[in-house]
Amino acid sequence: MNETNQQQQMNHENTSILLTKICLAIFFIVAILMLFNGPYLVAQFDGRSTPLFGGDLRRNLLLLSGYICGGLALLFISSFYRLIDRIGRDQVFTSENVTCLRYIGWEIQVVTLIALIMGLTCYLPLLAIAVAGGFMVLVLRVVRNAFGKAVAMQDELTYTI
Repeated sequence: MNETNQQQQMNHENTSILLTKICLAIFFIVAILMLFNGPYLVAQFDGRSTPLFGGDLRRNLLLLSGYICGGLALLFISSFYRLIDRIGRDQVFTSENVTCLRYIGWEIQVVTLIALIMGLTCYLPLLAIAVAGGFMVLVLRVVRNAFGKAVAMQDELTYTI
């Protein structure tokens, strides 16, 4: 009975990892499509609220920040994919995963900062993304720190034996 439960748990984990990889592939494609349609997407916000900048300056800043965030999104998705792939291969508490989580955190921090600046200057609703990104960074830092401690403990245990 116990062995059957473990087998079912492993099947659920493998299914979850596969679904995550599929979702990441879809997000990657969507991010590329959004990057190719940047001017059209920015045009959808032309008549919306703007706290500070307007006109061509606002449009160009939104477009530039969108391209930067799009590039960071592609980096985030590929980093996250590599992380999930290693976890799927039972390489969970490794220094590569800690480094990957650090990069993901930096990518989210930069997007959060861009969203904060753009929300204050070009489009107020981006402040909601900045707040969500700030919380996400904090959660990710806790996970990264936990992984880092686990790797250190694992290394210490390896050297003890």
